[in-house]
Amino acid sequence: MALAGMDHAANKNDCEFHQKALGAKVIDHKVLGKVSQAPELKWCRRKSSSQSSNLHQMKDVQRCLDELSDFSDAAGSYVRQIEAATKRTGRVTNVLATQAARALGLSGNFAEARALLSEVMEHVHGDQALNARINLEIGRIENSAGNCSVHYFQKSLRQTRVARDQLLSEQSELGAEEALFLQVDALHMITNVEPEQAEEVSIEALALANLENLRTQRWRVSLWNNLGWARLEIGDEMAARAALEESLVAAREVGTDQQIRWAIELIEELDATS
Repeated sequence: MALAGMDHAANKNDCEFHQKALGAKVIDHKVLGKVSQAPELKWCRRKSSSQSSNLHQMKDVQRCLDELSDFSDAAGSYVRQIEAATKRTGRVTNVLATQAARALGLSGNFAEARALLSEVMEHVHGDQALNARINLEIGRIENSAGNCSVHYFQKSLRQTRVARDQLLSEQSELGAEEALFLQVDALHMITNVEPEQAEEVSIEALALANLENLRTQRWRVSLWNNLGWARLEIGDEMAARAALEESLVAAREVGTDQQIRWAIELIEELDATS
């Protein structure tokens, strides 16, 4: 049984995922003019001896990205990330640019998003975690554009595994945390675009999401949510509700107030249509 409005409800916890769900407006040409700044960004051009040495400047980069990103306001997110990127140097610039491209894609500016990611790709220098970010964002852009995207997420997943193993061997705790976060993100996106794999992939992702820091653990909210909707798609309402209840438990344990509200709303919507 499918719920009315399921396309948006299924991804409320992944509020960045569906452009339609956000009611995102196409970024106007004045704002898009800032794309021309991208070639002038202070890219990380020098190849370091290890990924971990590049990561020293990435202190809590995910918190920085979270503060700059509001996926209900893709245009504002894009401007903030591009402006922040122009004020940074090295790897941080590269990472911020990937998220600016993400905001472009969310607003339907697919050509501009692809162009910005192409620019970032010229400055990867064997950084597997950055490669993984790029492929994640290419996949999200292509998915939003209605194109096949799963192979980008699968490629990103392989790269995150390589990156995490390498960074653990280099005893780079911060870098390994970033790679793990991206690994769970890639698995989460696979559950979105390949619902028939959702059960198997979610089990792997949930095991990883119980590790490391709070930000990575927060993936549990989205993963249980996605699994619930995948189960609903095959008509297993009881199992679907159980997964959505787990999503609410996770939201209360490690999520945001907004995630808690959304998790409650999704259960109520399911109950109302049962």
